[in-house]
Amino acid sequence: MEIKIFDNFLKEEDFKEIESLDLPLPQSGEIKIFHSRVFENSILSSEFLSKESLQRFNENYHQKAIDLLKELCPEKIKLYSYSEFHLILTGKNYKFPIHDDTPNKLLSGVIYINPEKNNGTIFYEFKS
Repeated sequence: MEIKIFDNFLKEEDFKEIESLDLPLPQSGEIKIFHSRVFENSILSSEFLSKESLQRFNENYHQKAIDLLKELCPEKIKLYSYSEFHLILTGKNYKFPIHDDTPNKLLSGVIYINPEKNNGTIFYEFKS
């Protein structure tokens, strides 16, 4: 598994839009997940972004993600058919369990919005 780390991946306007969303906050120890999907033929659906914002996100980051996929695992390009953007809110004491990503993911990325200081993602070789 190859991991790439980027500082300031999102454009400032996109970061600010996500940061300013007024979504129901989870309780301590809870998690809330909001889904968005963009299909190859441009059918858009989102639980947290307007159609215009989702279209802009797709225009701003789709090619960047495809280029990363080409670099990391070019044989997966032919499998691409849609993109998903999820917004995950966690309560103060929520701890995401050690897990494998689902096998249907071709490329996965995490962008931390809040807090400004966080521990990020820890990668393990083994679940134990």
